[in-house]
Amino acid sequence: MSRTNRRRTYTNRLGVGSLTAITLVFGALVFALLSYVASRNRLAALAQEQRAVEHQNALYEQEIAELRKRIDTRMNRSRVERLLADAGTLLRPIEKETIIELPPLNAPTEVSPVSPTSPLP
Repeated sequence: MSRTNRRRTYTNRLGVGSLTAITLVFGALVFALLSYVASRNRLAALAQEQRAVEHQNALYEQEIAELRKRIDTRMNRSRVERLLADAGTLLRPIEKETIIELPPLNAPTEVSPVSPTSPLP
C-alpha cells in the first residue's frame, strides 16, 4: 500500500483495562459518597427523634411540677384542723364511737327504745 491510500484511523490511548479501572474507581467513589449521605441522614433523624423525646420529657417534668404545686396548695386534714382550731370554732374531729350506722333501706329495721332523757352521742 502506498502512503497516499492509507486511511487515518482514530487510535484510543486508553485501553479496555484502564477504562474498567476508571469505571470501578468512579463507582467506588459514588458508593462511598452515597454511604456518607445515608449515614448523615440517619444521624440527623436520630438527633431529631432525641430532641422530640427530650421535649416530651420537659413537658412531663413541667406537668409534674404543676401537680406538685397543686398538691401543696390543697387543703389537707391537718391544715384544716389547724385553721379551725385557730378560728376558735366548736367543731371537733369525728370519733369512731360517735358514728351511727344505718341499715340498708330494704333490710328489716329494728327500733331500739331511746329514752328522752339520754344525751345524744
